[in-house]
Amino acid sequence: MCLGVIVLFNTGQTVSKKVQLVNTADAAAYSAAVQQARAYNLIAYLNRATVANEIAVAQMTSWYSWTNYTLSATDHFKDAVQALAVLFDVSIIGAEVGAALQEVVSVLSEVKTAVQEIRDGMQVAFTAGVTAISALNEGYSVASNAVASLDSLEALQIVPTVVS
Repeated sequence: MCLGVIVLFNTGQTVSKKVQLVNTADAAAYSAAVQQARAYNLIAYLNRATVANEIAVAQMTSWYSWTNYTLSATDHFKDAVQALAVLFDVSIIGAEVGAALQEVVSVLSEVKTAVQEIRDGMQVAFTAGVTAISALNEGYSVASNAVASLDSLEALQIVPTVVS
């Protein structure tokens, strides 16, 4: 009977130590996984910021393109109106219409000049913006690489701390 109690006590101690070991291993694995998840979340946020910056660059490119399109359309429309004005000026009947169309041509010339000034200002601003965004994206890339590199070191430091 005494031997049975000793065997039962030793079995209980062994089971208790094994449960404690499994719990410690689970806690260490969980802590390392949490650290890794936090690092990956930070990298994901940096990637989202990079994507948002690239969308901003695409938007600037789109605005600049539409400004060029407006400039070209204004110029072509001005040329067409001017051709019509010349045709009306040549005919005696439409001289008044030709004069009115010449006024439209002069207004379109002013619009074209204003659009050119806007476009030139946009080009300066967008060039500075794209340069700044490029620098930010480079910083995000360096930060992502640093976080990825340091993540494994952090996990190696966390696991022994949890185990002890």
